[in-house]
Amino acid sequence: MGIIVNENNIENFMATTIMYEQQGVSFCFACPPEVLRKYIPADLEPLANVVTGYVGMIKGSSYSGPFTESGLGVPVRVKKTGDTGNYFFSYLVHGPGAFNATAIGRDYMGTPKKYADSIDCWRTGKKVMARVVRKGVNLINLEVEINGEYNTVAAKSVLGSASSGTVSGSNIYYRFNVDANEDGSVGFSNGHIVKLDRDTDIRSVEMGKITRINLGYSENDPYGELEIAQPLGAVFYNYKETR
Repeated sequence: MGIIVNENNIENFMATTIMYEQQGVSFCFACPPEVLRKYIPADLEPLANVVTGYVGMIKGSSYSGPFTESGLGVPVRVKKTGDTGNYFFSYLVHGPGAFNATAIGRDYMGTPKKYADSIDCWRTGKKVMARVVRKGVNLINLEVEINGEYNTVAAKSVLGSASSGTVSGSNIYYRFNVDANEDGSVGFSNGHIVKLDRDTDIRSVEMGKITRINLGYSENDPYGELEIAQPLGAVFYNYKETR
């Protein structure tokens, strides 16, 4: 159904995309460079041979209701400009706000979001468990012991050490147009890099060690191809975006 809207509504559409209070677990592990090259566009280069990920709850946003989300990515540099940030090659969402999160993220911002069967993150005392399931496959199974230390000091350069305050960061996205051709086929055009800057108000961050991590495989979500050379560490976080 089409409706007519005024110019003010058009100007205000997606004027901001802020995710409010978030809680969950972020983690990282070392991965061989020849594997990482399969997951990032040629215009980007990895800053380190590391995969970063998270599983958590977004309790609300400027564009949807609450939903759970997970992501896997790589810290990268844009070869042409030198810009740096995290390039996430997979996002999965679940819950009441998942439809809006997928539509806005995938269609408007160029983030590759898809629906999951379930995305869960639990904490009991110092133990955190996270699980992501899509199309019946357990894609992420993670266990973390929150003890104030990482598995290795290398995690500090990826996950940081700030426990409070405001920090700035960037995500790198690869956007493109999907074109409908006269013969009924579909093509792609205008591929380009987009950098999105974020300011985050950190409520709390607690460091921990990864005690177990397994990645599953399916044809649509080949997480299991990502070789876990070494678990580096994890954090249990609580924060909100301010920009």
